[in-house]
Amino acid sequence: MSKIYHVAIAEVVILLWSSYLSAQTQVPKPTAATIGAPSRVRDAEISDQSPQEVPIFKERANLVMVPVVVRDKKGKAIGSLKRGDFRIFDDGKLQKITTFSMKINSAGKRAHGSPALGQASTGNAPGLPPRHYFAYLFDDVHLKAGDLIQVREAAEKHLASGMEAGDRAAVFTTSGEVTTKFTGDAEELSRAMNKIKPGFTAGGTQCPYMNYYLAKRILYEFGSDGKFLSGQTPAWDAATLDTLSCLFHTSSGSFAPNTGPGAAQDAPGNIIGEARTQAQLAARREVESGDENTRRSLLAVRLAVRRLAAMPGSRTLILVSPGFLTGRDHSDQETIVDLAVKQKVVVNALDARGLYTGITGADNTGGPSSPDVRQMESTYLRQAVLQQSSVLAELAYGTGGEFFRDSNNLTGGFDQLAALPEYIYELGFRPEDLKHPGRYHRLKVVLIHRHGWSLQTRRGYSEGPAAATTGEQISEELEQALFSGDQVQKFPIALKVGYSTEAGVHPELTVTTHIDADEINLRRVNSTSVDSLTLVCGLFDINGNYLQGKKMEISLHLRDRVLKQMAEGMNIKTGFDVPPGVYRVRVVVRDSGTGLLSTASRWSMIQ
Repeated sequence: MSKIYHVAIAEVVILLWSSYLSAQTQVPKPTAATIGAPSRVRDAEISDQSPQEVPIFKERANLVMVPVVVRDKKGKAIGSLKRGDFRIFDDGKLQKITTFSMKINSAGKRAHGSPALGQASTGNAPGLPPRHYFAYLFDDVHLKAGDLIQVREAAEKHLASGMEAGDRAAVFTTSGEVTTKFTGDAEELSRAMNKIKPGFTAGGTQCPYMNYYLAKRILYEFGSDGKFLSGQTPAWDAATLDTLSCLFHTSSGSFAPNTGPGAAQDAPGNIIGEARTQAQLAARREVESGDENTRRSLLAVRLAVRRLAAMPGSRTLILVSPGFLTGRDHSDQETIVDLAVKQKVVVNALDARGLYTGITGADNTGGPSSPDVRQMESTYLRQAVLQQSSVLAELAYGTGGEFFRDSNNLTGGFDQLAALPEYIYELGFRPEDLKHPGRYHRLKVVLIHRHGWSLQTRRGYSEGPAAATTGEQISEELEQALFSGDQVQKFPIALKVGYSTEAGVHPELTVTTHIDADEINLRRVNSTSVDSLTLVCGLFDINGNYLQGKKMEISLHLRDRVLKQMAEGMNIKTGFDVPPGVYRVRVVVRDSGTGLLSTASRWSMIQ
């Protein structure tokens, strides 16, 4: 957790709290409106009117969440279904649906006549938090120049007319070369998009022509241990012919690619053998480059989801990519899907190729050097084109999102993806006997009564790794709760936010967290009541960008006299030196005795 300052509170400090409480005006049971503020501190709270659901953290033990969007024949989302209307199959085995809910989205649809983001003169009303956050992630690792020009122009048109004034957006790239903070300034977003450059990739070998799918196939034919899997090597043969033509300028007619690897050694001067070696080396380079590019792109998607998870309100990631190949290992994308589902982030995907009809290669770097080779490799080129979009569909459908493809109306695609489905069902089940970390399970969701409706849903999941240590779990739990919009109240806490000013220095934003001592897990040890709490306080700007945070470890050893003085609860103070502006304060408190969490958030304006 970056920029979190740790503050250790000694056990004796709790005695000071009792003195502090006795010196204050009587504090009632915790509500945000009734906690007393210290003198010199001005009231700075703003009502949080952001429309969002209030989900509750769910149990973690082997719970697989499956978002489902059901649409009728006209594409309209259906919101009238119940738990009993669904069936889930895990590798063909029927599962019991243990959790069921339906999320209703009101954000993301423009009201008639409402100003667009680019048309707003004053932005959101002062102090009113944004309703919907978008992250536009451009896959410049795989995007080519022609595709990038088209999607960038479409995105700029969409920003000018397709977003509401209360929305916030950020632009990211998979290469990491372009990154912005969340903002309501459409011109700033447009400038960021214009900085994106295509083809941040070391792949796309030209002689011989090679793409990731073809290269993987050649290495599969060769065998990972250097032993041929069979006497037939059609992909390798085709690449060898291409190498003869483009590198050795030899007619492909001098080689009959039907006798397997041994025949290559019979050609005069061993030119064919050298061509086969060069083709294999090109395949290895392409696979190494492709693996790295895939890793970079998936890592960027995961980081973008984490950035969005810190935002309040509705959150949508729009992934702009021609797609890319991931092989048979689904673990990386399933990790992203799991994270997005838990953090209520919807991933939408736009195929930047538009209506794609060519088969020159999945990477658009040209093609084989001769018609004969093109004919031999056509099957692999078609498969590459089809399969590279699978990852986009998997990320989108797995999070309740949409996948826009096979259309050149890219502006309309952006507008469509910016609107959340009106209804998203969240089904959960608990698989048994998960004993093979990394193993991929195929999921199938069906309706008992189909009605001709279509389902957008998760295609599978991977078994998670071995359980992390307790310390790692706690740190991850606190971080996810801090960078989340979910409101959790397992025990009562409340916030009072204010600020104090002194001449010549920045105002101090003060945060007072009130905890009801009767509701925490105090345990009797000898003659004292003991417990320990962890409090994390984070500060975010008006656009939801994280600024700084503080963490406190609070050890309670209370004698009966002190415990009685704390009957009305305890107040824990934190503060931040900040310039005037609008801020969001987020507090997470964890009771170590029970492992339960409570959260609270407040908006504050310092004038």
